[in-house]
Amino acid sequence: MEIMKILMTTASFGTPLRSYWALQQSERHEIHYRRYNDVNYPFRQYSLTPALKSKFIKMLAHELNPGYDIYIWLDATFSLYRTDAADAFAAELRNADIALYHHDERTSIMEEARQIGQFIGEGFRRMVRRAGDEPVMEQAQHYCADETFTDDALYNGGIIVYRPTAAAMMRDWYGEVCRWSIRDQISLPYMIHRHRPHLHVLPGSIYANNIAYFDQKLFCTV
Repeated sequence: MEIMKILMTTASFGTPLRSYWALQQSERHEIHYRRYNDVNYPFRQYSLTPALKSKFIKMLAHELNPGYDIYIWLDATFSLYRTDAADAFAAELRNADIALYHHDERTSIMEEARQIGQFIGEGFRRMVRRAGDEPVMEQAQHYCADETFTDDALYNGGIIVYRPTAAAMMRDWYGEVCRWSIRDQISLPYMIHRHRPHLHVLPGSIYANNIAYFDQKLFCTV
């Protein structure tokens, strides 16, 4: 079996990084970690918001850390208690370029855009803080105006497993987040449409799976 180099990353800027990661053990692969925060990676303090800094790590880890066979991103709200989590995610990638979870509650970017607008209208503090002035609906309408695009899928980008073969898509995805809105699940389906990577949908739910643990307490602080 081929030994692969795997990099696991997470990031939190502006708030402490509190997620727990068990020491990963593997007899099959070489596992490395990068847990980015304001202390160990104080970059572009005046020109990027904390959210855009985290997206930079999330979508461009392959440019910051070249030479890996697989990149695994986890939002700062996910902890790892399994010591073989890296192996498990690598196995789930199979022969695909990228692996993602489907969104648990919605199935299109227009549906997501409407829900974000509703959350903001109801004063949901976390959504107002992160997307209160973002042109989310305009963005969704822009994508849906492309007659080659079918708005029938939505993914949760909190956990991403990908190979360098998806690097161009990840780079363009970051460009869309900078151009349009920080709500990256709006741009992700359109980037998949444009780049056509070999996509594998991870089984189960991002919030209830046997590899990574979603910590609601952390969600309320980031």
